[in-house]
Amino acid sequence: MPWPLAVALGSLTGVQSTGLAISTYVVQSGWSLAWVAVVLWRRQIPAWAMGVDLAVAGAALVAAGMACNPIDATSWANSAVAPAVSTAAAAATTWRRGYGIPTGLALAAAYVVGISRGIAVDAARVVPSAAGDAASMVIFSLVAGIAAGYLIRQARVTALAATELAEARARIAAEESRDRERARQYRMLHDTVLSTLSALARGGLDPSDPLVRQRCAADADYLRGLISSGGAAAGNQLQGELAAVGRSQAALGLRVHVHCADVPVDLPDQVVRAIADATREALNNVIKHAGVDQAWVTATSQDGPARGVLVTITDRGHGFDSADRPHGLGLRDSITARLAEVGGSATIDSRPGQGTSVELRWPG
Repeated sequence: MPWPLAVALGSLTGVQSTGLAISTYVVQSGWSLAWVAVVLWRRQIPAWAMGVDLAVAGAALVAAGMACNPIDATSWANSAVAPAVSTAAAAATTWRRGYGIPTGLALAAAYVVGISRGIAVDAARVVPSAAGDAASMVIFSLVAGIAAGYLIRQARVTALAATELAEARARIAAEESRDRERARQYRMLHDTVLSTLSALARGGLDPSDPLVRQRCAADADYLRGLISSGGAAAGNQLQGELAAVGRSQAALGLRVHVHCADVPVDLPDQVVRAIADATREALNNVIKHAGVDQAWVTATSQDGPARGVLVTITDRGHGFDSADRPHGLGLRDSITARLAEVGGSATIDSRPGQGTSVELRWPG
């Protein structure tokens, strides 16, 4: 900034060709502003931008040196020296470590070409100052390369530590979620299956009573739903929710067969709730419209960029022509819209006399 200020105040000492000096400064400053805009927009220093910057800095060193009086080319009158030092440092941090010194040497060579007239006129006066400027370009690139390499290594170590910490926290959160789900399932077992077994053991229930037999069948289906994926999924929240939904429908006269296979255990709570509620509504529709007393709920994993889930609710009831009958409030708001709110989707497939299938998808 001192250079244009001095020129504006009329101090042109050391400048031989004012037009060339000002043109060089304007071109180099204009490109510097463009370079900064590119870096801020890209959030990195593109290799092509660094190459252009190096070319502009080298050309400016030659032109600015030629614009000065021969013996003043190493003074403040040479406006290209300070930006060239910055270019050397930036190049050393952008390119591979071994490129730092060659970049500094290339800029130093361009600088020597620009001040060559001064060296020829008065080498004893010009060379010491020129050597300091040229050395600055090389040393700055060397130091910047070393510092950048150290900072990049530390950044990688920090990023790796942060990733490991995030993964550890995710594992702990998943374990806590599974523990909470196990505790919830144990409470449900105590209040349902174990309660029924205790009442039968005490003689408080008549095994021949149809209602008692229906209750036992519902408890059995609930147990099958919990263990259908094996012990590895004992803490799966979705599995427990679907089993509970199936058992609750038994009180309404619908026997639900729940089967889960390799369902992801780390589904978000809002996704589990949306799928469970949509499944309940689909089963309510089976009770109201299908004319059957059984339905099947199957949950499986869905492969993709992130592991998702697919839940299918199927009955063998009356069915309907989905092309002719518009979806009612239950299908539209309680199923389709509910899945859409969590990033999922729902499709209904039905044919008269062939039952109905509802697919609930969450892609992960």
